[in-house]
Amino acid sequence: MKKKKILFLLSLILLGISVTSCAEQLGNTTIVSSTTVITSGTTITSATSVPSTTVVPTTMLPTSTLVPTISTSVVPSITTTVIPTTSVTTAPTTTIPSTTIPQDDDFTYDGYYSSITNDVLSSSSSLRTTLNSIVTKDAVKFSYTTCTTKLKTIDSYDGDYVECLYTGQRIDKDNSGSAKGSWNKEHIWAKSHGFNDDSLPAYTDLHHLRVAECSINNYRKDSYFDEITDANANKDDYGNTWLDGVFEPRDEVKGDVARMLLYMDVRYDDSTLDLILTDDKEKASIIKNDNVGYMGLLSTILKWNFEDPVDSRELYRNEEIYKVQKNRNPFIDHPEVAYFLYKDECRAQGISGAGLREIIKPSLKDDAKISAVNSEILKIGNVTLESEELIKNAEAAYYKLDDISQSFVSEYYTLVLARYKYEELKSINNQDNSISTSFDIKSIGAKEGSAVTNGVSINWTGPYGANDFGIYAQTNKNVTISASNLYEEIKNIVLTFTSNKDASINVIATVTITDGTNTVSGKTGVLAKGSQEELTIDISSLDVTKGLTITIASPTSSILQALKFSVI
Repeated sequence: MKKKKILFLLSLILLGISVTSCAEQLGNTTIVSSTTVITSGTTITSATSVPSTTVVPTTMLPTSTLVPTISTSVVPSITTTVIPTTSVTTAPTTTIPSTTIPQDDDFTYDGYYSSITNDVLSSSSSLRTTLNSIVTKDAVKFSYTTCTTKLKTIDSYDGDYVECLYTGQRIDKDNSGSAKGSWNKEHIWAKSHGFNDDSLPAYTDLHHLRVAECSINNYRKDSYFDEITDANANKDDYGNTWLDGVFEPRDEVKGDVARMLLYMDVRYDDSTLDLILTDDKEKASIIKNDNVGYMGLLSTILKWNFEDPVDSRELYRNEEIYKVQKNRNPFIDHPEVAYFLYKDECRAQGISGAGLREIIKPSLKDDAKISAVNSEILKIGNVTLESEELIKNAEAAYYKLDDISQSFVSEYYTLVLARYKYEELKSINNQDNSISTSFDIKSIGAKEGSAVTNGVSINWTGPYGANDFGIYAQTNKNVTISASNLYEEIKNIVLTFTSNKDASINVIATVTITDGTNTVSGKTGVLAKGSQEELTIDISSLDVTKGLTITIASPTSSILQALKFSVI
């Protein structure tokens, strides 16, 4: 099954160090959490959810998964990702058997797999025992915390970002957590299906721990895997579909999921923990932790293994895990062993031993084309208002690559930054001094980030941010906003607040605004849960052309939802 394109560039980029998430259209303002946004009007936004790094996305479900054409005026409302800035490590290759048409017993194995003889291959039980012996012999167990550190390398291609399995989002490697837009560790074989105890090796086995954006991880929960045809199922624009208890990932990673589950099935097969792939939906739905766990559905997993061949990402990942965990996933190195392990189930689906080599041939990145695209991007150089044609050419070259090769473009960050800088310059050049400039902070929903609207730039940081709520100021943890490219016609700053506390808590926000020399301030009334209050502060005594710093202090949970630089 052909891998689909999941990288979304166009005009999205991070300011500073960043990730990318989702874009949301707000009137003529497009906001992209965790990354810079080039808008269809005059707005560019970047947001992150941890200091100097990542963001809480405005939404987990973008409205588009493909960017078929390069546009300089319209930015699709999509989720994107962190941008690589350094050279990418070349994915290791694996030895592919000869291209002759094989029979069932025509495969031979050496090196790490030399114990898989023809006799072993002819018996599924012997093969299972042998595979188990191979992958358990030298395996190392890590703490769950250590796994977070390991995944920053294993699921990264240049060291700056990690990639969400289910969505393809690139997320800053240091933005791990539980908030939207950050990433956490997804157990492909749900830990509630046999081993919800971090003392067990399965809990921290890197071969089935994957980076996943928190929202999509929550959608998957502890579901088993299968194909879903129900028209009422939940869907996102990445290609994921789910119902209660069942999850179907996007086509691009179905084989990846299958090979991880097949590995777990043979790796954990003893009295301590017995993991079993099954076609029994009732068993596959059981939540249990008594040394036996089921996952499914087996027939679907086998189908995906052969429909979606191994790709460069999996080869790279398998090598990186082997370096640290000291064992390999046999189904990545030799996906055909799934046929010999489950012959009857495979044959029932029309999969036979003959012709397997063509079916399992890896999809590899094109290094020559990747190099050519990197060169095209570097031609852009310093960005000016005259750079649009060079940026368009580089974007067009990038989108001609297959999705595997796109993942390894080391100058991707440079390209996205160039697009952002161009759109920012255009926004400033077209600034309208006669109108007020507004920022919908609640739709950004990140505790740290940057945005540009009508040429006005803001950068903010706070202790916490949440989509659909805003940026929180809390005890001894202020929100700080710097604003630049302001025009003299701006007379007031209007801040819209709410709170998540009852009125009895007596939440009051204090706002201080300075140009570096002079200062003005104001206070809200008591903020109550669900209510909104606008605080207008006269800044006519300040020199706005110097830029302003806005500080918001609060005894507890005052939430900034909107910010307006008003000419009235």
